[in-house]
Amino acid sequence: MAFKGSISPMPDTSNEEGSGSGSTPNPSTEQAGTNSPERASDLLLVVSFYAEPVRTKIIELSGSAMDELTKLAVSEGMFWQPKQNYETLDAVQYIRHFGNVDGTLNEIIKMVEIGEPEYLPFFNSCPIETELNLKQATPAEAYEVEASRDSAYVRMNPIEIAEWLMDVEKWSNVFYKIVSRAMNLGILLDGVEGSLDGRLQVMSGEFHVPSALVRTRECYFARYSKKLSDTTWAIVDVSLEKFFPHPSINIRRRPSGCFIQFMPHQGFSKITWVEHVEADNRNLNSTFKDIIKSGFAFGATRWVSAIVRQYEYSQTLKAKYSPPEDAVKRIGEAGRMGMVKVGDRMMRKLCSEMSGAMRNQWFRLPPSSSDIEDVRVAIREHEAKPGKTSSTTLIFSTSQWFPIAPRRLFDFLRSADNRPMWDLLSRGFCVQELSYVAKGKDSANRVSLLQVTDDMDHYVINYIQESHTDISGSYVVYAPMDKSAVTELLEGGDPEKVGILPSGFAILPDEIPMDDGPHSGVASILTVSFHIFDYNSIKSAVPSQSLHVIKKVLRRTFEAVKAFVFSARI
Repeated sequence: MAFKGSISPMPDTSNEEGSGSGSTPNPSTEQAGTNSPERASDLLLVVSFYAEPVRTKIIELSGSAMDELTKLAVSEGMFWQPKQNYETLDAVQYIRHFGNVDGTLNEIIKMVEIGEPEYLPFFNSCPIETELNLKQATPAEAYEVEASRDSAYVRMNPIEIAEWLMDVEKWSNVFYKIVSRAMNLGILLDGVEGSLDGRLQVMSGEFHVPSALVRTRECYFARYSKKLSDTTWAIVDVSLEKFFPHPSINIRRRPSGCFIQFMPHQGFSKITWVEHVEADNRNLNSTFKDIIKSGFAFGATRWVSAIVRQYEYSQTLKAKYSPPEDAVKRIGEAGRMGMVKVGDRMMRKLCSEMSGAMRNQWFRLPPSSSDIEDVRVAIREHEAKPGKTSSTTLIFSTSQWFPIAPRRLFDFLRSADNRPMWDLLSRGFCVQELSYVAKGKDSANRVSLLQVTDDMDHYVINYIQESHTDISGSYVVYAPMDKSAVTELLEGGDPEKVGILPSGFAILPDEIPMDDGPHSGVASILTVSFHIFDYNSIKSAVPSQSLHVIKKVLRRTFEAVKAFVFSARI
């Protein structure tokens, strides 16, 4: 195992996909600022400045974190209590066994305090830290512990999963429903003979739930990968904020990560994820408060589900295509691949745009007499392409609670038959699912080609729609496409060149779901996000006519959902 003599920063990876110049108005102060590679590199300077003995202590800390993760992952019942569909940590047993887990950190803190205090860089921090900033740091009593464990099986080799986690670009791509932004800041230890076994790196991450109303979580951490046996790997994260503190950091990662056990006779890997954090949950949006404080919103189930979804996506791309028997329009292999890839692009873009990530820089609409509260808006300016003029688009989003099971709401929103009830462009028309590509075991997980026609059967517009549901949440994302664009895509056109402005829905349970069946959960938190062209807005303001459109679209959408919820409860 080689010890690297220096650290060099690596580029950051953002999940934002092609949003143009991204000029935005009056950002909400909660999420203002951008991640700066120059500021992030300050962490490397801090680590280099304390080359010894702090660097050695970081290595020791990562080793002890790996030991803790392994014990928590393989324990059959000593540390964990069943809670609905996953497990939560037994705090008493944990303290009895591990005690002060971060004793190493205490030594580091003492060493750091001997000299001038150094503070961990934050995405939007100022160059100079002050004593005032230190006084504004989150008090220790404000942090709440969230700890959960979940597992799943995928037909993959452990090293493939390890590569997803240790490569920052792959990590961002696989976990795009959770990770808003990630940076690999440098490598402290090389792996054995250049492999991932024994590799230790320093990273930063920004994590989100699918709503602009929820503040993202950010932290800096060490990630350590180790091959424990011929069939077992583990990748552990442990927070660095405790000895390189910064007042704006709102999460501390206790030893968390992925434990992978390969079963050669079955050809499967069992993935066990442990997510253990201390989080500042003050000032939470009331709609999301319970599901966040339960540990589910940022918990192990969402991480495991992301791995399963990525595996299913890769299998869909590899599978031999057989058109569904109930399809109205039969499409070829090229069209299938194009639909799947455009659907994946739409889903990624929607998750990026509807989150509270700092780069989105939302601003809040003034309250109105409408019962739709806390609407967030962002303006995007898109640079002109050759032969075309520049354009401006509006993204607007909000979240509301509805007393209906998440799966029932998901099935309502994804159905072509129901679309005219809530979609203004389809109102009064007929919507038909022409064809679809299934993704995974659940038949509702699919990419669909929808067509809208009038009462004379005249063509109006097409939609590409992707729907996906699992125990961690449900999504319906769509984008309008004209006939020529659809034809080009189905005939093998480049799916990366298809222009899309995705809109859609994200549905979370308002409490920990009992299972992933159709009646799982008592109620739902529905987040809507619409992305439309707007020729009236400029980068500094949204005119009144555009505000009228925003309110009209949201009002009619929620009216349709409320009508469905009322009829479903009769």
